[in-house]
Amino acid sequence: KRMDAGDILSQIGYKMNQTETSGDLYETLFHVAADKLPEVILGYCSGSIKPMPQNEDNATYTFSRTHPHNTFIFKEDGLISWKNDPKSIHQKIRAFNPWPIAWTYLKDIQDAGCLATGKIKLRDHVDGELTVRIYSAHMEKDKISIDDLQVEGKKVMSWKEFENGYVA
Repeated sequence: KRMDAGDILSQIGYKMNQTETSGDLYETLFHVAADKLPEVILGYCSGSIKPMPQNEDNATYTFSRTHPHNTFIFKEDGLISWKNDPKSIHQKIRAFNPWPIAWTYLKDIQDAGCLATGKIKLRDHVDGELTVRIYSAHMEKDKISIDDLQVEGKKVMSWKEFENGYVA
């Protein structure tokens, strides 16, 4: 009746790398768990694996910033605050891929001081209120380098394509 509650039958350690998205992690851990499942079921049924109670005092929950009484993720939670440190922004971009995808407004990208490319100036005809979904990025020293993004109403594009169409 509760998520992630009950006794532990098996645990496997996993060290994430600094490029994995939540989608990548899901895919990897799905295969790790699927490979381990037959062994755990056989061990449990034969009695060689004894259930271990979880220590509920060590449980942690991440609450939605936009809906503080929920542990669900909402689309609004993907909004990037460029005031946060670059590492946190990069982690958010990775965490919110494949859903809901981290996003921002064009005008806010223009004012972001943490981009590896430096501050940008949008072309005069560009509507700064358009939303931009950021699909992937990487860290370049202490700055964020956006790899793939999607301007509202357009297809996914590389940063170079974005610069060619939107940056003065």
